[in-house]
Amino acid sequence: MSFSLPFHLPKVVSLIGGGGKTTLLYLLGRSLAQSGAAVLLTTTTHLGFPPPDGVPFFSPASQEELCEAAEKGKAILAAFPALRGKVQGIPNEWFRPAMAAYDYILIEADGSRNLPLKWHHSHEPCIPPETELLIQLSGLSALGKRAEDVLHRQPSSFLAKDRIITAEDIAALQMRAYAHTGFPGRKISLLNQADTAALEAKGRHIAALLAEEKTDAYTCALQRHGLQFNGKDVFPC
Repeated sequence: MSFSLPFHLPKVVSLIGGGGKTTLLYLLGRSLAQSGAAVLLTTTTHLGFPPPDGVPFFSPASQEELCEAAEKGKAILAAFPALRGKVQGIPNEWFRPAMAAYDYILIEADGSRNLPLKWHHSHEPCIPPETELLIQLSGLSALGKRAEDVLHRQPSSFLAKDRIITAEDIAALQMRAYAHTGFPGRKISLLNQADTAALEAKGRHIAALLAEEKTDAYTCALQRHGLQFNGKDVFPC
């Protein structure tokens, strides 16, 4: 089984932002595995537990054990139990050897407390240096709502708590995050939760604003449609 994304997916991908990181992590991981790849899923922060059906959880005792677990046609979550029903990721020094064993390594490198938008503090996000593609998500469900209700770390942001979120605000938050991280590699913006024609249109408007800043952007609907980009199914789950 195979699928085709509207952009190239390199070996190591980090996900940041809000509004669908964990969903995308597992959808991409399972889809890549079903196409025959050996896929490693992990985090540099904390990830909710347990993983969905079909994604085994694994706490390797060493980087050698992590590499030995690689298997074509299989996606595994490698992490360690943490507090409050979450898991924490593998040591940073394990990423380099894992690149030789796995076809893809997908990393949730940010947290947003299940909110659709994210403002980053100085220590965030936690992007491994091995990252070849940075995908930033924003949730379109934030549009028309108060910033304090939809923006993680709103008090530190440039948006007042009673600010009603606009398309321009989401584009500005995305661009601020890229400038904040200083990530030198390729970056892609995903405007998630485009579950209706109206939200799809608003997402396309934000994508156009980001395109003016030389940033590749796509609308997507992960929860409802599996993998769907710009209104087209890529791999329905």
